[in-house]
Amino acid sequence: MAIDWGTAPQWVTGGIAAIGTFLALRQLRLNAKAQASQVQIARANLLLAIDKTFESDEMLKSRKAVRSLRNRVLTKIDEADLKNKTPEGRRQQIAEDFSHQLDLIWKVARAITDQDVEEQNSKPRIAHDRYSELMGLVNWMETVGMLCKRNLLPKD
Repeated sequence: MAIDWGTAPQWVTGGIAAIGTFLALRQLRLNAKAQASQVQIARANLLLAIDKTFESDEMLKSRKAVRSLRNRVLTKIDEADLKNKTPEGRRQQIAEDFSHQLDLIWKVARAITDQDVEEQNSKPRIAHDRYSELMGLVNWMETVGMLCKRNLLPKD
């Protein structure tokens, strides 16, 4: 019994199919690499946009406002005679006082009227602007956190 190795046209067809499969797999690998490069470029652009936002004049004002409020809270805590002077106790007190200060500003700011918007030195307008300034940094952090949570940014 002899083994039938096929005819020459069958061998040629098989060779062409093998070469076609090899080229198709190679093309798929190249496409995957190109897509990975595009993802890296998109992430780099996103990081640059986030950095540009963080370095903007508005964010600088926000960072200064948050730092100023934090310093006031720290001074208040340092001057107070706290029973709980542990680092965790201080952190908790800072968070509570910081939140309390934001709540006080918000209570005045949310009472803003159309007349207050027109008037530069109205108390609600000043409070509204101050609250917006303070929340700028918080909103930026929330945005970055959501991007990390959705794996659009690396967590590190």
